[in-house]
Amino acid sequence: MKVKSFLFYALLVFITMVALSFFEKNQMQSGDCTSPYLSGAANWSFSKGWQVDVDEMQYFNTLEKHEKVDYRFKESNNTISYHYNAIGLMYVDLVARTIFFWQGDLQSLVTLQQLFHIIFSFIVLILLPSLWQKISFFLLYTINPLILYLVDFPYYYFWQVIPTAILLIYLLRDKKINNGIFLLSILFSLIVIIRPSTLFIILFVLFFIAYKERLLLKGFLSIALFLGLTFILKPDSVNQPWHTMYIGVGAYPNEYNITLSDSDGFKRFEEERGGKILGCSTNITNNELYEVYIGDFIKNKYFMILQESPELIVKNAFLNIFQSYGLGHKANNYIVNYISVFIGFLLIVFLLYFKEYILFLAIGIASISFSPYYPPIAAYMFGSYILIIYAWIIIFNHLIKRKHYRDSC
Repeated sequence: MKVKSFLFYALLVFITMVALSFFEKNQMQSGDCTSPYLSGAANWSFSKGWQVDVDEMQYFNTLEKHEKVDYRFKESNNTISYHYNAIGLMYVDLVARTIFFWQGDLQSLVTLQQLFHIIFSFIVLILLPSLWQKISFFLLYTINPLILYLVDFPYYYFWQVIPTAILLIYLLRDKKINNGIFLLSILFSLIVIIRPSTLFIILFVLFFIAYKERLLLKGFLSIALFLGLTFILKPDSVNQPWHTMYIGVGAYPNEYNITLSDSDGFKRFEEERGGKILGCSTNITNNELYEVYIGDFIKNKYFMILQESPELIVKNAFLNIFQSYGLGHKANNYIVNYISVFIGFLLIVFLLYFKEYILFLAIGIASISFSPYYPPIAAYMFGSYILIIYAWIIIFNHLIKRKHYRDSC
């Protein structure tokens, strides 16, 4: 790498680090939701699996935000088994707190996410062919405030970017990886137990690489390896999609007065059944009640809506899918959401017009596990943004080439 190029990228790295630090405002998911992963990482062992200390989790929930960021969970003998969420983030927390042992659990996770963001961003920047593309990607993705906010958000949302970033790097490198597809299978099995909604984009990436490189047998074996490892690594879980599907109806105006809020479903359960659902980790103190809620109660509510108003579900699904190609969904902001629908529609038209079918499929598949029933809020579609930004860069590149061609005629 030439000296000028090295200095150029070094400057961009410095700017990125400053920007990451600037947007690090102790943003976090509620203590109820994060504490099972953090406590589990402190108490994990091969023999015991996912164990949590409820007392320490409840203490953690009483802390102020800045105190939570610097807090490190301790190994405890007073633990119970936990199985309400995908286990992957607990493993990530374990790695982060081991590497960055001088930091609090949440801070170590933020640091690890920042490191991965820098690595992936600059691999893409180096591979992009022209200066204007590099600068565009840097401004629109690497230091985009929305992206940085989620990079600095210590939760499983960030890790959705791994399969899409790898796909983009693969497209830009345009070199065969051959046996490397097996390494991807192993990595992807870890990603899907962090965020199960990545399943379809992961399968797409493996299928695409196998097809492009004519790896019929290796492609089949890599997918089998991925599915096998996922089955082995994924513990039993009572988590089901019905709660998310139900409150997803509330993303848009509806006659059922449902809002896009977790508390909406819990409140209706309390009104009709009398039991109080608290959400996330606090449910472990009332297992049977929570399992009734996510099993029969909220599932029946959703299917009642589906039976009475199928057109509402279909309309919402179309709006969600268009937004998954756009800016995403912002709760209770219909102007922004319909702008997002329009931008998403434009992106779809341009991608199909310029025959960028792989990007068209990848962006859609990245959100397809939830977009038919839940709006693509920024956190949920974080993995799509890297492809969406690149897609617009490619579209403008096509338009520039067409203009140059017309000017030369």
